[in-house]
Amino acid sequence: MLKTVVGISIEKIQQVIYDSIRSEIQESQNNDNTLKRVVVTSKQISEGFYHSMKEFIDEILLQSSGCIIFTSSSDDEAIKRQLKKMYKQYYETTKGAMELRYYISKMKIDDNADKLKAIQTMKRSLKEHEALSFVIEENQDWLFSLQKVKNNSHLQDKSIPDYGAFVENINQLYHESENEKYFRIAVIKADFDGLGKLFSAIEDYETYKKISEVLSQFICLDNLDKVAKKLMDKSEELKKWIFPFYAAGDDLFFAVEIFNLNRAIELCVEILNKINTKLLPVKQYLNLSVGVEITRNHEPIRYFYERVEEQLQRAKQAEAKQAIKGIKISIANTTFTCSYNERKKRYEGNWVNFQNDLEKLRNAQAQDIKVRAFLFTLLEKLASFKKRKAQNNQLANIILYHCIPQFINDTNKEKAKAELDMINIVLSQLVDYSKNTGTPKKPQHELQFDNIDNLINYIRILLMFTDERFEKNQKSRIQSNPFQVIKIRGSVFNRTLRYLYNNNLSIPLPQSSGIENFRTFFVHNDVYQVEEKDEKGKVKLRNIDYYQTLSLSNSIFYRMKRDGIDFEKNMEMMDNFVQSSIAIPSKTKQKPHALTFNYNKVIQLKASVEPWWTSDYVDSLYVFYRFKEARIHYCVQFPSPKKGKKKEK
Repeated sequence: MLKTVVGISIEKIQQVIYDSIRSEIQESQNNDNTLKRVVVTSKQISEGFYHSMKEFIDEILLQSSGCIIFTSSSDDEAIKRQLKKMYKQYYETTKGAMELRYYISKMKIDDNADKLKAIQTMKRSLKEHEALSFVIEENQDWLFSLQKVKNNSHLQDKSIPDYGAFVENINQLYHESENEKYFRIAVIKADFDGLGKLFSAIEDYETYKKISEVLSQFICLDNLDKVAKKLMDKSEELKKWIFPFYAAGDDLFFAVEIFNLNRAIELCVEILNKINTKLLPVKQYLNLSVGVEITRNHEPIRYFYERVEEQLQRAKQAEAKQAIKGIKISIANTTFTCSYNERKKRYEGNWVNFQNDLEKLRNAQAQDIKVRAFLFTLLEKLASFKKRKAQNNQLANIILYHCIPQFINDTNKEKAKAELDMINIVLSQLVDYSKNTGTPKKPQHELQFDNIDNLINYIRILLMFTDERFEKNQKSRIQSNPFQVIKIRGSVFNRTLRYLYNNNLSIPLPQSSGIENFRTFFVHNDVYQVEEKDEKGKVKLRNIDYYQTLSLSNSIFYRMKRDGIDFEKNMEMMDNFVQSSIAIPSKTKQKPHALTFNYNKVIQLKASVEPWWTSDYVDSLYVFYRFKEARIHYCVQFPSPKKGKKKEK
């Protein structure tokens, strides 16, 4: 049966919201009418624009933000007259900013398959020039004639609901710890991933309708306020904490004070969880991308809008781990993931790791460690080396030298732990977790220095959030992890030594030399065995990896750097000052002693190795020795927990 199908849509939705907010904010930031303008404009776009067509609607096929498709049994000419009237009203009210499109067509509507086809056809017509040409032709009699400019008074005397979580304007996001007139805010823009492709692939009308209804139910100002109130701290006097820009369709756009950023991320996760729970019957799952921009309350919206949109696009383009179903967050060009595990009742993803890192850095600050100085100095060094396009071995030297533990022997063990946590945070950003050099049961991931952009971006974020004011006021339901003895030993010490040994210190020698690698003169990876009793008292041998090294004191390295890098002179210095001892073969059950320096052999190989004996190589050797020495002190200070006993916290 042929029916009249009508489609109405509002194009340039973001521009309409943008213009509405900008005009109000830039004219009077303190005007209490700001929230009213935002709310009314959002509701007009999401649901109010078609109210004048209610008498013509028989059945709504699709209703979403900025779009409605329905069937009608009314006279086509009467429908056109009403559409022309509505178009003119919106055009004059918004001074042409709001582009209303509509289209009318006769279609066969007998079953759900016909309804789905009608929706897809009408949406395509509304997006293409077909609808635009139709609208222009229908309205050309007045559209191309001179019109009086009308005062934009459509918001006057409009009542809005009493939103318990929304402030009236951005300035009310002010926190007492900051300057009342000039303070930081976090702007959040969220959008669903691949929604267009999802809709185009749906072949069932009920599924199509269900997704549209769920999005309309949960992506709106009313639900944003409802979830925001749920996340309010009970200790607070229900302090309003969100300024909404827009919430409709598949977009969320709002601002919070900087100290409520964690809560804003939790809000996005909460809304996504509600939506996906509702979509379980139709076996669909949505993911949300979130862009975050830190700005100031008085910055014009046109500036931070472009930047937050850029962060949103970065989040959309980033690949999330398949194990994480939830939101992707891009902030300062770094992407995180976050989801809430209903079964385990906890948040998951590397956003949680980021919060743990912040907590550990705050702990380090409490232990009188100059965390911000440590991070800022490293950032300056990285920027300098990146500008000079330094080699990987040089980058490794500068980063690892900066990360040599300074408080490993401190009488305050908590201070030593805090510093090691801080170092681990930096080094973890240089690990390639996609490659495993170990086994599936015992994975082993390595450091890499090919791209330090992630580290640079991460340090910048850490510097931003370790600000003292942020530390005092930031709230999160995410709990930090305790100090992990075995993990720190592996990630800070073993991984670093392994990288230097396999990369910076590795110089293969000709087969004719009888020595496989130049590093053998200074450090040699070996294994020794120790006896251990199992739970039944049976004695077993356990292999322990061990680096045999020369007994080189720090003063020898300082003298080499001071007097200049000269191969023969440096080798003579080592021969004179290194304490000789005999290396015990690795087959024995005793711990090996230090290496013996073979001066004659190393001089014979001068032609092959002298070009490699550079300041960078000496630096790598020095860093290796310092980390090896620090690891010994670490194992004494923090022995591995015995099996069957609780791990040290």
